[in-house]
Amino acid sequence: AALLLIACLTVMAAATIAPALPRMADAFRGVASVELVTKLVLTAPALAIGLFAPLAGAIIDRFDRLTLLRGSLVLYGLAGAAGYVLHDLQAILASRFALGVAIAGTMTTTTALVGDYYRGEPRARFAAIQSFAMSLGAVVSGVVVVVVVGSVSRSGTAGDPGGGRTSGAGGATVTGTVG
Repeated sequence: AALLLIACLTVMAAATIAPALPRMADAFRGVASVELVTKLVLTAPALAIGLFAPLAGAIIDRFDRLTLLRGSLVLYGLAGAAGYVLHDLQAILASRFALGVAIAGTMTTTTALVGDYYRGEPRARFAAIQSFAMSLGAVVSGVVVVVVVGSVSRSGTAGDPGGGRTSGAGGATVTGTVG
């Protein structure tokens, strides 16, 4: 069950931030190239995954799989929550890249653990269940984020904790807490 939940983190990173991107672009409208940078906020994790997954694979082959998994989960939580406290678009972009590094670690480790724990038909069955769990996790997290961002937008509470200055990523500050 834990491997299925961890697999859901992969898709949650994009599903939780995507609905907030228009509000983020609006919150940082004074930043040069804001449209480009907010799009990079969405794609930065994928770039980091592509760059760091091979390194994660080498690390888990030399060291303990569970140690890398634990470290990756801690980094995922910190980088995912960073959007809640960061007030600089470049820093938010860096935190999303760090989130991708964490996802590279979790993806690589969970795949290796599935290979360690299952063989043959049970492995194929687990892979099918894992695929379903990831899809379900994306849908559920996406719906939750849309509801939360929508309720924050209607209440007008998401962008003004600093006495007139816009907070971090506006609606994205809400999503930063989930991934």
